[in-house]
Amino acid sequence: MTRYVIIGAGAVGASLAAQLYEAGIDQLLVGRGPGIGIIRDRGLTYVRHGVARLVPVSAAAGHGEMALTAEDVLVFATKTQDVETASREWAWRPVAFPDHLGVAGDLPVLTLQNGLAADRIVARRFARVLGGSLMTPARHLEPGRVESGAAGPVGVVTLGPVIGVDDALRDRVAGDLRRAGYSVQTTDDVARWQRAKLLSSVRFGLEVLSGDRDVIADVADHLVTEARQVFAAAELPVADSATERTVDLSGYRRDPAAGFEPGGRSTWQSFRRGAPSEVDYLNGEVALLGRLHGVATPYNEALQRVLGVAGLRREPPGAHDVGEVLALVGQADTTDAGARPAALSHWCVSRNVRERGTVVVLAGRGETPAVYERFGKRLAADAYHVIAVETDPVAGKNWATNTTEVDATVAGLLADPDLVAPVVLVGSDTGVFCARRIADAHPRRVDAIILAGVPAEAAVEVPGGRGAEIAARSACRNHQRVLSVEARTGLFATPVPGLVGAPVDGHGHADLPVLAIHGADDTLSPLARALERYADLGATEVDVVREGRHDILNDITHRSVAATIVLFLERLRSGADLPAIVEVVAPHVTTGILA
Repeated sequence: MTRYVIIGAGAVGASLAAQLYEAGIDQLLVGRGPGIGIIRDRGLTYVRHGVARLVPVSAAAGHGEMALTAEDVLVFATKTQDVETASREWAWRPVAFPDHLGVAGDLPVLTLQNGLAADRIVARRFARVLGGSLMTPARHLEPGRVESGAAGPVGVVTLGPVIGVDDALRDRVAGDLRRAGYSVQTTDDVARWQRAKLLSSVRFGLEVLSGDRDVIADVADHLVTEARQVFAAAELPVADSATERTVDLSGYRRDPAAGFEPGGRSTWQSFRRGAPSEVDYLNGEVALLGRLHGVATPYNEALQRVLGVAGLRREPPGAHDVGEVLALVGQADTTDAGARPAALSHWCVSRNVRERGTVVVLAGRGETPAVYERFGKRLAADAYHVIAVETDPVAGKNWATNTTEVDATVAGLLADPDLVAPVVLVGSDTGVFCARRIADAHPRRVDAIILAGVPAEAAVEVPGGRGAEIAARSACRNHQRVLSVEARTGLFATPVPGLVGAPVDGHGHADLPVLAIHGADDTLSPLARALERYADLGATEVDVVREGRHDILNDITHRSVAATIVLFLERLRSGADLPAIVEVVAPHVTTGILA
């Protein structure tokens, strides 16, 4: 009978021990310090669904209090920085096999660390290594007590062989974890999934810093972009969790009863307890790959440095500001335009306000994300997290040839397990084609689409130069000033053929609610043809704005348009069939045109 010897009694190890115990699976939790003594003598205080209970897991304060058997599977549940010490201490412990006396290095091992280093460290001493990538909202802040914030499955594990593991062992471990309440997916290449997890983990250290939430969100995007760049340079493939998941994660979510708010993940917990953190194996991993492959990683290096100094001094969360990271980045040589991270901007919901959903804006031709600052702030005030993505240019490409970079950026955003649903893509100008294409590629991660100002196919010449083109885009003087700084002009003279990389006739599109909004007086994309294009793009509702111009999200009627979008989002929260919230009951009111 298999026994799981779990080395490390923190959030991951202790919650795993509790889940195995309650599933009737033999386990032994091994740790050190006062916490393991409490667990051994009194039981583990395990909190799920907001309810604390004592779980009498088997526990030992180190290898001196137990003996290994031939049926054991070792589970390394320490932080990555402790794996070297743990593997060295355990590998040569004696094990009595039926026909010979062996050592623990002969036993199978499961790793569950963040980062990419643990498997290689363990494989130096152990010949049978099963790698894991784990997502679980668990906290360990007090000795002998662990809290889970999961409502459905307690966690999501992706398992795959690293070395010396056959399918039978992999499937046996996977089956036991499923019985213990985990959602498990098996793979032949677990390293791809560990890299995908690292794209999320590189942001963990930002929770330790204070500062403006929008600035922190922007730094987070740079951290992820640098990680993607080093993976590309090293030719290391990354799993796309939005499309490659074979297990249903619809039930994996945070439990409101647990009182968990987003954040407070492993790095923050380490700083909260005054313990060493894993930053050197998260942001430091990106920095290492960057140095090996000639890719600049100023944001990851800066965050690693700030947190490294803070950890050495045992400073608590909040002792340092995100501005220190930006100051270090400003000192670095980042003049290589080819390594410039893709531009994104965030407008976050105010502190202590629960997010109601996520809106990802795909910008139009020649626009930076800053073009949508007013729009983003207005929706954020209604508790929707807004992210604007630049689609033209990235690395010198235009919107029609830049699909790979844009799709990869948005896929990374959609793969974030903390993204609050409903998730809605908003495309403006040529961004409507990006939104439709990406939604079709990720129908399980996108809940609806909003299309605004679909462009005309033909080239449009605007007499009068730059000023006349900006005026044709918006009647709002404030927005005209924004466009003069944050957008390139002259791009409307290029034809826009249609949706790149997906059908244009409405067949084959993902079945999602699609709201289209267009200006009645849009001279850059006349209404009559625009309505046909919206039909091709699968629009289920079209709202026409009286006297509206091309930049309909930022025109003179921007308040009414934002209100229309918020109402659409609120209806979407009630169901994909968009049940009505506000109904006109006066029989003489028949107009469908917004004022």
